[in-house]
Amino acid sequence: MIRLDPSPRPRLNSSPSSLFHLGSLAAPTRSPDSLTDPLFSSHASQIQRLVTPERLQRRRHLRSLKRRKTEAQKAQKAEYEVVVAKRLAERKQVASAVKAKKAAARSA
Repeated sequence: MIRLDPSPRPRLNSSPSSLFHLGSLAAPTRSPDSLTDPLFSSHASQIQRLVTPERLQRRRHLRSLKRRKTEAQKAQKAEYEVVVAKRLAERKQVASAVKAKKAAARSA
């Protein structure tokens, strides 16, 4: 007998009835009426969250907090950019002074 499949192990069907040689009678099936039965439904019910004045106020408050936070971040970023630009200018000034000093020493 020549095997067409090169794998060393025999191929098994993944269903439990074929693994244990139970036949087609043991295979679990769902009848069409069980699909509409609420006991067999897999969809969980969701809790509806009502739109109350408290919820609206909370959302409004959280939105204002977010707005304040972004405005504070923008101000902080602008402040930081000013400090970085100042330090960069100082560094450039020091570098140009060192370069001028070296050039003066070379020419003298």
